[in-house]
Amino acid sequence: MKVCFITPYSLRTVSGVSRVVEDLCKGLKEKKIDHLVISGRLIDEIQRDKTIEAIEIDVSKFPHLKDTYLAIKTVICIIRHRKEIDLLHLQSPHLQPMCASILGKILGKPVITTIHGKFPEPKSILRKLFFRATIKGTITFSDKITFVDAEARKHYKVPSAEIIQNGIDTKHYSPDSNLREETRTKLGLSDNDLVLIYLGRLAANKGVYELIDAFSSAKKKTNKGLKLILVGPGRITEINRRINALGLKNDVLVLGKAEDVKGYYLASDVFVLYSAFEGLPMVLLEASSCGLVIIATRVGGIPTLIRDKANGLLVDYGDKKGLIQKIKMIAEDDGLRENLGQNARKRVIEHYSLDRTITNYVKLYENMLQTRLR
Repeated sequence: MKVCFITPYSLRTVSGVSRVVEDLCKGLKEKKIDHLVISGRLIDEIQRDKTIEAIEIDVSKFPHLKDTYLAIKTVICIIRHRKEIDLLHLQSPHLQPMCASILGKILGKPVITTIHGKFPEPKSILRKLFFRATIKGTITFSDKITFVDAEARKHYKVPSAEIIQNGIDTKHYSPDSNLREETRTKLGLSDNDLVLIYLGRLAANKGVYELIDAFSSAKKKTNKGLKLILVGPGRITEINRRINALGLKNDVLVLGKAEDVKGYYLASDVFVLYSAFEGLPMVLLEASSCGLVIIATRVGGIPTLIRDKANGLLVDYGDKKGLIQKIKMIAEDDGLRENLGQNARKRVIEHYSLDRTITNYVKLYENMLQTRLR
């Protein structure tokens, strides 16, 4: 069996979808199942794992037509490799997966699409209509749809779809006091610093600007030595401008893109995700597995993972005062912070192992291929 993953997101980026695909490829390899990834790529990205067989399509050559270019090149790649590919596993929504799903039907290949949560729609009418068309088209031409959370399944009205939750390698993402000390020293953090971290795209819909503002307010309300780390690609110049305007130059570290993020998790104490839209974020699984306290918005599949005041803290998106209060609460209560961190790791180990996720997908692949042969 050879599974072909189709994703617009490069394996070189800090992206939840990219992390899911990367982990699935490694897991399939351990089970002696071949894989191929066809993805987009920008020229200035970090190195990727060379053990993963991938065809990367450089979309930076056509900045205004990159979606169309990616879709066309992906179709060509699938046709070239059609004899070795047994099954297509698409990561939606995007023009690229939709075109791949149509081609899969034509070639007689089983097509599975995973939708990673409820996605924000574009504001312009034309782009919104196109976005909805790609979603509907991909769902229509796929043989099977999976979601990572029940809210998205309900939103997109596909009741027959399976829910296969994301999973992670809990042995890799685990507490390590030596790496914690090493990373904190490298970042210039002291033992007394209480460190908050956000890891992901530094974008407005991820609530990064609101997080910076809330951090500034919480820092004024507590005598704890709060620090904030921001890791990921995005509007770094604008973010630094905001930080400087708030007088936080010495308190917020903007690290940009990173190849190995484990050390940054371990150097931190609290992970904050104040996002408007999410599925089941890989970053929350990774941070929880490392024993960090989670403060996150009550959206998508997050409430399935995080039980408020049991293994993390939840806040409604738009409740900025609530976010400030939760940051202050967790900073000043050492016992609560320790308890929530321990419970966070325990829950991930018990319910979100990577092996369980891979096993569920392998069963689905095998069922799809057997059904196609009948």
